[in-house]
Amino acid sequence: MPSVTDLLGTSLVRLSSDASSLEKVNDLSFLEGKKVLLYFSAHWCPPCRMFTPKLVEMVNTLKEEGNEDKFVVVFISSDQDEQSMFEYMKEENMPWFALPFGDKRGLNTKHNVTGIPTVILLDSNMERIEKCPLRGDIDGIKNCLLE
Repeated sequence: MPSVTDLLGTSLVRLSSDASSLEKVNDLSFLEGKKVLLYFSAHWCPPCRMFTPKLVEMVNTLKEEGNEDKFVVVFISSDQDEQSMFEYMKEENMPWFALPFGDKRGLNTKHNVTGIPTVILLDSNMERIEKCPLRGDIDGIKNCLLE
């Protein structure tokens, strides 16, 4: 069973509180015991640009309903550069963490991600939940997060 750091490394990034930059988060202990939704996406991808607002809305709604302690979303960018990744996170007001730009940690290969947007859900042991939808089905993703 892989640990959080085996899977995601020792740091993530997120939008700063004023959304002016990306800030590094070095303590990942908050991930322990939670499901992790890996979101593979990119600024340049039209289907991603259509799906991301729906995912943002779902995540914000789940948090408002008190489910914040059940899961964490980690964005894995397929953008061409860090500035595009930052602009995408800012434009879509992504309320989640991301792997630092360029650090996919082999997750796209490990989980056979062949296109974007793709969602992979991991249980609290960092093992893939196979039955959860990979693309587009917001209600299916929500149900998997809440199980």
